Amino acid sequence: MAMILHCAAYNAFVDALRRRQVGLPQRPPFGLSQTQWHDLRSVAWRPGQPIQLGFGDACRLPGALMLADGGRLPILARRSAHGRLHAAWMLAANVSCPSVEGTVTALVRHRQLQTLYALTSGHVLAASPNAAPGDRVVLRESQSGQGVNGKLVDWTPSFHIGQPDTALDAGLTRLEQDQARDLIEYGMPLSKGVAEARIGERLSLRTRGMAIPLDVLGYETAVLSLGKNGGDIRLVSGLSYSAQILPEEGDSGAPLWNDRERIAAMHTGGLIDNAGNGIAVPILKVLDWCNCAVLDRGMPLHAPANPPLTAAAAAPPSPAMPNEVQLVLARTLWGEARGEGSAGMEAVACVVLNRVKRQTYWGKSVIEVCRKPYQFSCWNQNDRNYAAMLKLDANAAELADAYAIAGRAIANVLSIREAFSDSTNGATHYHARTLSPLPRWARGHATCARIGNHLFYNDIN
Repeated sequence: MAMILHCAAYNAFVDALRRRQVGLPQRPPFGLSQTQWHDLRSVAWRPGQPIQLGFGDACRLPGALMLADGGRLPILARRSAHGRLHAAWMLAANVSCPSVEGTVTALVRHRQLQTLYALTSGHVLAASPNAAPGDRVVLRESQSGQGVNGKLVDWTPSFHIGQPDTALDAGLTRLEQDQARDLIEYGMPLSKGVAEARIGERLSLRTRGMAIPLDVLGYETAVLSLGKNGGDIRLVSGLSYSAQILPEEGDSGAPLWNDRERIAAMHTGGLIDNAGNGIAVPILKVLDWCNCAVLDRGMPLHAPANPPLTAAAAAPPSPAMPNEVQLVLARTLWGEARGEGSAGMEAVACVVLNRVKRQTYWGKSVIEVCRKPYQFSCWNQNDRNYAAMLKLDANAAELADAYAIAGRAIANVLSIREAFSDSTNGATHYHARTLSPLPRWARGHATCARIGNHLFYNDIN
């Protein structure tokens, strides 16, 4: 009976707060005074626990809720430095290819394309070997069950293709603007920005309706078990911490906030037999990977409008410089696979993007990967293609097809793998199928694709 009363009271509070938020008349519920009702900032509840109410700093805290039958319902009333408690938390799960359920870290927006995403751990969305872009991801409020359906678009690391070490564990679910608005209305907590995680700092893990205090201990490499669907990954230079309450399985992805309510990191997993009991990834690393910014409290959902043209801007523009990234990639595609047609050049572009995604010694960017010595032979100075390739600029007719494919590939990086499908199944290496003997790096490895005259591999580190 007590749990039913708690649930009914929680739902009544949520409804009342939403009515107040949109300006509808609402009497203070459960015997609260007008002042208490005005200063109420948040409500949270977990089965088996008291209802938690968060009030402004100066408010007199109530001791219990008054029920309609005259009974009293105990509550946990608190103040905070910012007059709010972490009330709701959003859960995420890939329902097309189930793995584990996790917690949404934040809503983020792409810096160039303004696309909206929900961010959480990569292993929550894609640890299963059958996970694929386009999978349906359900994002729902933990208590009410209200939520939306998003679309899985990208994740890191690339599970199941021989990548034991990773510095990141993150995944993105595409959202439309109205879906992001619904999540906020359902109680998705928004931070006040991002911050660098510092060793020795006191943060809080925002999950399960709580703000769990923790101390950042340092950087650590840890092996994380993802269960029967995901195997193990080794998180390199993760942020280890000691929390006052042990992290649980569904906490994966939960944000770590500082005392200014800024996100500093995202929880990845629990630790056993360590000084700390949890490990996280710094949020700045994740945002660099996905080229996104956190949707802050008060930030509009719609993309900022382009500024209007001024009289000064109406002057004839100077000739635009060609995009160096696109040009370098186009030259690579031309030098490596112009005889293989569009399909062959697209496959080489996929290999370049897959290497960029790995963020290893192959390079961290498209240009670094393409120009890495002794990787793509067309960039070797003694290669017969080298001099001819460098003579081609962005307007060269011979480069037109490669330049167009490179443009789509670069746009794919910006839009998080939505428009440029990977025909190579995650390959990072290839060679001509007529090559004999096989290169040493290919011996003992299975091909993952055959496209034109090339064989591709995705299990080589």
